[in-house]
Amino acid sequence: MYACPSCHEPTIGYFRKWLSYPAVPARCSRCGAYSHSYRLSRGVGVVVAAVVVTLCGFAAIAVHSAVPLLLGLAISLMFYAWHWHRVQLELLSPEAVAAARAGESAFGLLALIAVFLR
Repeated sequence: MYACPSCHEPTIGYFRKWLSYPAVPARCSRCGAYSHSYRLSRGVGVVVAAVVVTLCGFAAIAVHSAVPLLLGLAISLMFYAWHWHRVQLELLSPEAVAAARAGESAFGLLALIAVFLR
């Protein structure tokens, strides 16, 4: 469990933190505050994992064995999980959540219209 950035009580689970973003934030069960994990930090974990898997894939081709690739996948998954563990939750106001949800709804509606007009 992770501490709420508002009341500092451990009320937010790993998957709730992992899946949170401004339109669907994690909500503290104690104080009701909204929070999310910063999205830019997610990209860093993915880039590092992709580089490690690619380099291990080249090593696997060079030695004609799948072991380096499997090792690289395991290391990448562990790094990604560790990276998410250390990312801090950021507090969101209810107004910011409402604005993010409205923007996401508008985009979803436009995408649906584009599909039907195609």
